[in-house]
Formats: sequence, C-alpha cells, structure tokens
Amino acid sequence: MALTSELLKPAQVAALLNVKVGTLAVWRCKGISPPFIRIHRSVYYPARELALWIKAAHGGSGEAVAPKE
Repeated sequence: MALTSELLKPAQVAALLNVKVGTLAVWRCKGISPPFIRIHRSVYYPARELALWIKAAHGGSGEAVAPKE
C-alpha cells in the first residue's frame, strides 16, 4: 500500500467525524485531536492511528463521533 493512501487529509477526517475542518484545527491547538503529522505546512492523519483514536475515545465502540470537549 502506498504511503499517501495511509494518510488522510483534514477534510477527509472531518467528514468521518462529522465535524468541521476548523474544529480539527482547534482540537490540534488544544491537544485533543487525533494523532497527526505535519509535512511542511500540511497536516495529515495516519489512518491506523485515527482508527485507534476513535476506538479509544469512544470506549471501543468504533463510532465516528466527535469527542466531548
């Protein structure tokens, strides 16, 4: 599998979590976002870590629902 197919853009993650892209940016600033990496000025979310974050944040249910702040 190609590396780029394992990295999700913020718009993709926002759609999965049913939140706005701006909400992801706020979460990154607050330190409560899914794990992400920066490549130059771009932000990407590793798909594997995102899946684990969703599972952990929601008691293992796997539901893609935004966490409570």
